[in-house]
Amino acid sequence: MKDSFNLKHFSYLLLTFIFFTVVGTLTHEGGHIAVAKCYGYETTLHYGSMNYVTPYKEEWDSMQAIYQRHKVDEDNHILHEESERQQKLAAMVKDKYNSTASKLITIGGPIQTLLTSFIGILILAYRRKSMKIYGIKFWDWLAIFLALFSLRFVSNMTLSLINGLFLGGNSYFSGDEARLASSLNLPSGTFAVPLFFIGLIIALWVVFMVIPAKSRLTFILSGLAGGVMGYLIWLKWLGPIVMP
Repeated sequence: MKDSFNLKHFSYLLLTFIFFTVVGTLTHEGGHIAVAKCYGYETTLHYGSMNYVTPYKEEWDSMQAIYQRHKVDEDNHILHEESERQQKLAAMVKDKYNSTASKLITIGGPIQTLLTSFIGILILAYRRKSMKIYGIKFWDWLAIFLALFSLRFVSNMTLSLINGLFLGGNSYFSGDEARLASSLNLPSGTFAVPLFFIGLIIALWVVFMVIPAKSRLTFILSGLAGGVMGYLIWLKWLGPIVMP
């Protein structure tokens, strides 16, 4: 059966994609928090990030304040007027710094995202025969959206590439994957590139192996629109107000 566009289904799926964009963001940060809690750190959850209190709170707070004042430059690895002070602060706390904990906290978010995605895949694989006979039910749709959590890796790298190629950024990679690679003295794309392809493969499998042909166009369009709207609504407009 040919792909066809269904406005009613598009509306439902659009709202669902927006909702799961928010859920995916918060649960990703929850992965970081879970690891930090294991190390006994106090944590705070924000709309698109988390913080944890380390044994060097005063120095850490100073470093975070510098980061917030120069967030754009920091994210693009551009030197600014407080870069030297930030480096001195980093040197001061190096001996106190639990680098293993930091690395594991950084990787906690991506691991949570991957595990959630794999759980969704397992449910879909188990339910595949039932879906063919009875169609996609509520729990199947839930598993589909869980499986698509790994789209985070695709969107992160896509946005980073756009920033690096067209918006003047000096790096093609960002986020947890780039920070983890940097902490291990590895190339910036060491983790970002494989995770990008894992997320892409999972998304293609869901779209072409799980979603019925007649619903694919509606699903793809709602996913694109819902992902962009969810990003703007939560990370740009609503999130900073609700969970600053």
